[in-house]
Amino acid sequence: MKKYIHIVVVLLILIYNFDSFNVMAINGDIAYKHLLKFSSIGNRVFLTQSEINSRKYIKNVLKDLGYKVNIDKFDVDGHETENIEVNKKGMDSSKVIILGAHYDGRIEGNAFDDNGSGISILLELCKIFRDINTPYDLKFIFFGAEEINLLGRGLHGSYNYVESLSDSEKERIKYMINLDTLVSGDNMYVYNVYKDEKIEETDNLFLEKLMEIAQNMEIDIKVNLRDGEDVSFTNTKSDYYPFFESGIPVLYFESTNWNAGENDGRTQTEMFGRIIHTPMDNMNFLENFFDKRIKERLTNYVSLIKEFILNGI
Repeated sequence: MKKYIHIVVVLLILIYNFDSFNVMAINGDIAYKHLLKFSSIGNRVFLTQSEINSRKYIKNVLKDLGYKVNIDKFDVDGHETENIEVNKKGMDSSKVIILGAHYDGRIEGNAFDDNGSGISILLELCKIFRDINTPYDLKFIFFGAEEINLLGRGLHGSYNYVESLSDSEKERIKYMINLDTLVSGDNMYVYNVYKDEKIEETDNLFLEKLMEIAQNMEIDIKVNLRDGEDVSFTNTKSDYYPFFESGIPVLYFESTNWNAGENDGRTQTEMFGRIIHTPMDNMNFLENFFDKRIKERLTNYVSLIKEFILNGI
């Protein structure tokens, strides 16, 4: 009898470990499948059929996950587009964490990295957090019209969202996570400041905690420190910027190489220089040269962001 009990215990341990392994292995796998799908849809340029098809795909995935999908339509110089939003209830609804990525692309290439990578990771995070208790409410936003430069600015989806918020709604936002251009760059980076702008000292705690978690997880993500300061800065704007401009703490994730090219963060790789906004930003090219990197990036970003949010800072 003892022998059989021993066998059952061993089997249960093996099953538990197998399930745990699968849970770990899944991080990034779902994002990769979405990334291949967005690549087949096309470059998702503003007002094209591929942009419309990408919106349909995002909505269908979110509905299949059981989310109520909210559509925020807005106008850009007489042309209608939209943000796609879903909400996840947390244990403490006094604060909300926003996770965002733009789904539109540029005519060069097929927008595999910029920003198929961001929206694919965001969709996986939607699935991961669907059935997990989170410390705070979450809002996932797929922004439209980030790339198109009309009316003297881009970032139309994120500007439209932030400008629609009341002061109390802005104060409720704990921080905003922005995902943009994540798979082709030589290194993983996170920023919390634009250029030489200032932030509250308490806002820097989010960056400090993130880096601590990354170190514990042995994920090599880098910061771009300003001289004599602990803040991580970027020279480029993405959908984080309207939030940052409104005084909301941000964590902006991208992959690039600040030590290459003109050392301004725009040269993503030593091998090929800048990938985004060029014909190289397509699946066939990037998978040929960076297949392992792409999958590692997806896994690491999903794993790190998941752990950071669940940590509850």
